[in-house]
Amino acid sequence: MKSVLAWWDRVERRYTYRIPTAVVCTALLVVGTAVWGMSSDERKNAGQREIVAGAPAPARSAAPTQGAPGQPATQAAGAPSTAAQGGQASAAPSGAAPSAPSGGSTSAGGYAAPSGGTASASGGAAPSGSGSSASGGTSGGTSGGGTSPSSGNTPSDQSTQAAPAEQVSSQPEENACPNGLDQGDCTGVTPDTIRIGTHSAQTRCGTPLPDTTDPNEAEASDWVKYVNDVEGGINGRKLDLYTADDGYCPEYAGRAAAQLIDENRVFSVQGFLGVDQNRVVAEKAQSRGVPYLAGGGPQEWAQKWTIFHQNQSSYDVMYPAVLKYIVGKNGLNMPDKKIGMMYVDTPDVRDPTLRSFQAVPEAKIVASLPITASGGIKQDFLNEITEFRSKGAEVIYCNCHPLNMVAFVQQADAQGYKPQYTFVSQGADLDLVLRLFPGDSTWAQNAKGLSNFCHQTHPCSAPYAEKIKKVKPGAVVSQVSLIGVHAIEMWAEPLRRMGPQVNRTKLMQQWADLNGWSTGLTGPIYLSPDRSTGAIGFAVYQSPGAGAHNYQMVDVNGSAYNQDWR
Repeated sequence: MKSVLAWWDRVERRYTYRIPTAVVCTALLVVGTAVWGMSSDERKNAGQREIVAGAPAPARSAAPTQGAPGQPATQAAGAPSTAAQGGQASAAPSGAAPSAPSGGSTSAGGYAAPSGGTASASGGAAPSGSGSSASGGTSGGTSGGGTSPSSGNTPSDQSTQAAPAEQVSSQPEENACPNGLDQGDCTGVTPDTIRIGTHSAQTRCGTPLPDTTDPNEAEASDWVKYVNDVEGGINGRKLDLYTADDGYCPEYAGRAAAQLIDENRVFSVQGFLGVDQNRVVAEKAQSRGVPYLAGGGPQEWAQKWTIFHQNQSSYDVMYPAVLKYIVGKNGLNMPDKKIGMMYVDTPDVRDPTLRSFQAVPEAKIVASLPITASGGIKQDFLNEITEFRSKGAEVIYCNCHPLNMVAFVQQADAQGYKPQYTFVSQGADLDLVLRLFPGDSTWAQNAKGLSNFCHQTHPCSAPYAEKIKKVKPGAVVSQVSLIGVHAIEMWAEPLRRMGPQVNRTKLMQQWADLNGWSTGLTGPIYLSPDRSTGAIGFAVYQSPGAGAHNYQMVDVNGSAYNQDWR
């Protein structure tokens, strides 16, 4: 393990994906940082650049209470907005989709489509309702060529500064639209701009992280710039992107929420990495009626918060999917193999994990072991390895931080325990994680699992790379870049459909109407009737072995993936 960490310490200076060098503290932090963070030059020059039009007024001592929009209207039955394109069936596990919303028909891959249409693959089609195709970009903190004033940088003494107390005041009119923009249900909207905000880890609870920005890697700011400068904005308005540091800890997440919602007064907020951080921000967003997008999480989040919408796939979609993939004929086809698995022992992970066992009873789970560690990362897996071996577990997976699997595989290999490894997203599908496994490790030789994102080497990324290069020549499009593309488009597409009359209630209604839509970078998105569902399609990623550091995106039979998300 020490050799891996030393190797990563050298590599991390080049890549945006951050994994801690001392006692493995943060790995997926950097996905959030890469997806949302500004480049190092932008951070250094943030105070020197001209503020773009539509920047918010100075923070007020008491932020107006936002009108809490109601839940999105129930989606009426109708066909998805994007037609399915042909191709081979991808790595969809067999069987009906557990916890997928009821009322829809079943796709070829065995996933139950929510009411409102059948599951269709976008195949890279342009989002309906817009004059141009949705294209890629990734993270950043700029829009329209300027730098948003609140870039998420925190004061030097913030590690000891108490998080700001929440201040509440009232307004005579909760929803001031259309009498006045940038108030109530229209907060964040001006005649020329729409302010959107993201939170990610730019520090580790105030401790500075090393600058690992690759200046050539595409960021969300590049796609925002494409939308603003090449497409001319959205219905006459430019996107104005703000970022805040959630520190990868709940304390800083509260501060980030206050900055984006109370100070920057953004129209909508989006988070990416960290269940605990997303929960804190979602609570704040709910209290202010601010529409919120986040990746992962259990189905309870949509039940608890009316403002919550999934921007990737719910744990209640992913966890049963990997079990179906293990036992299904359209998967590993190992129905008789004994399965051992691990999961992070928190309710947000544990509960959907246990539900997945009930949803796929044919899976032969012989050991399910909770793991508890600071920051969700554990280093000593000798007890777990002993348990799995004693139970005869032949297939291993973990609903956990991918660095847990790095440690597990190294220790298992050292003891001569070499099971079949599998995974479902959770960051284990990132090439940068694959690089942590030695080329001769069992994981590098046989890992094969599910991903809900396009791989950058596949043609599905080509349209996005081409468009990003119009605003950033020479840009390198990575997996992290494509995640950022998808995230920005989860705002941009509903805003295109909405027309010039924009408010928060309409935004959430438009999210509900996205059923069946996709950027082509994921399977079709479903947010109605269950706002926690998200993307329900997967492709297979497999380790090519022989020391290769890039996953291969393939169909279930191992042939070239044909972009038929199922």
